[in-house]
Amino acid sequence: MDIRKVSLIAGGDKGVEVSYLKQEEKKGRTFTNEVKEKRKYPIHNDLDQLFKDLRFYLLHITGIIRDDMKKEMIDYEESDCVVNAIKIDGTEFSIIGEKRAVHGGYFKIESPKIDQHSEYPNFDQVFEIIKSIKEETRLYMNGTKMITVEEATIRQIEAGRCKEMTPENFSQFSAEEQKAWCTEYLEKKWGSFVQHQEDIELEDDVKSVEHDLTNF
Repeated sequence: MDIRKVSLIAGGDKGVEVSYLKQEEKKGRTFTNEVKEKRKYPIHNDLDQLFKDLRFYLLHITGIIRDDMKKEMIDYEESDCVVNAIKIDGTEFSIIGEKRAVHGGYFKIESPKIDQHSEYPNFDQVFEIIKSIKEETRLYMNGTKMITVEEATIRQIEAGRCKEMTPENFSQFSAEEQKAWCTEYLEKKWGSFVQHQEDIELEDDVKSVEHDLTNF
């Protein structure tokens, strides 16, 4: 899969749209077409974190963050930014996101196209993240790597959508207590049985038997 663009849907909570190049044959001739494909399932934490890691570089490339700024200000600017898409063409990339405006709402920001000849000092670091995003996206799209029940529930807690629990109280639970609480919470929320991936044996052609988590 020659990925050219990865776009998060609703910040990844409702899935991903991927554009990639695909070779197709028609009447004996081979064509390369750009194909768009969606998967409507929340992204796993590793992919989510990689997009968050790009926030600093998007703000740095566009001049919102400067080298002479204090760490507290940099952290503040990052907290008001989201990255929701990347474009890739060989070793060239651009980053697309949104920044919170002073009076509320968000405005779109997009970096110019950057490659190894752009003299951007952090090119190597960004390109490593881009490569990791491409690999994690492949794993996500083919169902090899998925969000767990625990990860999905923790996102609900951190977003304030779970009134019964706070991040501070949840962090005091043991791993087994967290798993049990998440299972009970989601079963009450859905009114159905939640099965954890590690508790079942998947066949090669079965990628997921967990409940569809897009209805949060």
